[in-house]
Amino acid sequence: MTYANAEITQIRAPKMKNGLDDDLGKSFAENRITFNPVGHLEGTYTYRVAFGNVSAVVSIIVREPVTNNLSEAASYRIVPVNGNVTVDAADFDGKAEYQFKIVAQDRTGVAFGVVTDLANSANNSLVVRVGSTQYKDVKKDIAPDENGVYKVSFVVTTVTGSAVSGSAITAADVPAGKNVVVDGFTYEVKEGDFVVSGIYNNRTIVPVTGNVTVKKSAPGITVANTEINADNASTEAAARAVLGQLNANDAKYTILDANVANTSVGTGRQYVLLRSIRVAEKIADGKWVIHTVDMNRYFSVTVQ
Repeated sequence: MTYANAEITQIRAPKMKNGLDDDLGKSFAENRITFNPVGHLEGTYTYRVAFGNVSAVVSIIVREPVTNNLSEAASYRIVPVNGNVTVDAADFDGKAEYQFKIVAQDRTGVAFGVVTDLANSANNSLVVRVGSTQYKDVKKDIAPDENGVYKVSFVVTTVTGSAVSGSAITAADVPAGKNVVVDGFTYEVKEGDFVVSGIYNNRTIVPVTGNVTVKKSAPGITVANTEINADNASTEAAARAVLGQLNANDAKYTILDANVANTSVGTGRQYVLLRSIRVAEKIADGKWVIHTVDMNRYFSVTVQ
């Protein structure tokens, strides 16, 4: 379904001279409904929007702006188009986009224009940060579409691999850093909170925060024994021995590999630290999400 299937019922609107309610123009895209106030009366327009089994009441206040000149705006604000990003491996098309506009507002708070020329001045900037790290230089790398919408992808990399069967997955199927596997493609989706901020016309753009989430359920991991044997003194042998003692709480989870640090190398007994493990969660046939589970647990390993 798309929002074009939504049922929109007008509840309230200003009256025109003929006594009929004015009605805002509407346009539909796959992931949004846009109400167009241009050419309509000032006042409050209220609609009930029903989409499937979900409905909401939306109010739009239409006022004449004090100015229509972008350079005279009182503020510039980043306005989300599609909200937070959730990746569901069961229905993933390889995209994880956050979409937004930069809107100009007058001193009364009326939005009257969309900034599309940000790239024209060296003094302007627009960046996305994840934590304290810059993730995207939007001004440099991403141009807005014809409606002034910026689309930031949080799919960092896509790698084509051998097809993963519906019932089995191994560490070799999932390169380091990848956290979504769908039908033979492995993806790195940048998860977490982010901030979009910038400067336009020598003024700070009011920033916005968002979040990218990969839909998943955390596995439960049990440890059978912390005193184990390894066939040699290498980190790889210790990791194999440690993995043999780990179990997931559900058949949909597959433990892929372990990040193990040797604190002592040699024959006899040694203690190794299991820092973390990677666990694949099966969502559907050929579709997996990858967890990194912190363990921070010591094992006593006897090298034979």
